[in-house]
Amino acid sequence: MTQLVLSPDDNSTTGSFPQSTRFPDRIRKFGRFIDTQVLEPGDVMLFADARPTVLGNLIVSTQKKLQFSQDDSRWTHVAIYAGEEHICEAVVQGGIRYHPLHDYIGARLIRVRRDNSLAVDQRYRIVIRAMTQLRQQYGYLSALKIWRAAFASAGFFSRSIVPLIYPRNLVCSQLFADAYGAVTQKMLDSSFAFFTPAHVSATTKLIDVQLHWWRVPP
Repeated sequence: MTQLVLSPDDNSTTGSFPQSTRFPDRIRKFGRFIDTQVLEPGDVMLFADARPTVLGNLIVSTQKKLQFSQDDSRWTHVAIYAGEEHICEAVVQGGIRYHPLHDYIGARLIRVRRDNSLAVDQRYRIVIRAMTQLRQQYGYLSALKIWRAAFASAGFFSRSIVPLIYPRNLVCSQLFADAYGAVTQKMLDSSFAFFTPAHVSATTKLIDVQLHWWRVPP
């Protein structure tokens, strides 16, 4: 499956923001921002470091051990688009938060996925469901359990421990999967008890949204 990815190395633009639009200095220096007109609340956003980091490499390696492809394993973070250039996400420092999308522009590959069968009210309910978790702590134990499951899949631990591992919703990808499941009564993938960014990347229940850069006035 071809992935529709927006790269910070892509200098092409399809439009420009009005001179009066406010952006942080860092975004003005970068010179581009996503054309957010194509985004809808409830869309899931996937991010990957354009330049490898230690944590990013660990996440990629873990997802590969779960038998995901390189294209799916490269995604290291998931967030839910909440509208007006903001996202709802779970992060290690800060837990679940409502946060500007600006912080992810310029240093990460970006991909957006969507369930086209959802009604408008369902999309907003996904956002609301996720935001009821605001200020909850990040699921460190859940992340550790995912790591253990990956190594079990690779044969490093007994596979008998895998059914006992059931991380909850305070990691980035599980936050989306739980909100999506609660609203739609559908599972992204019924063969797993937990979700990583690679699961969100690989599921056939979502389709990719074509993204473009717009020029930002200096």
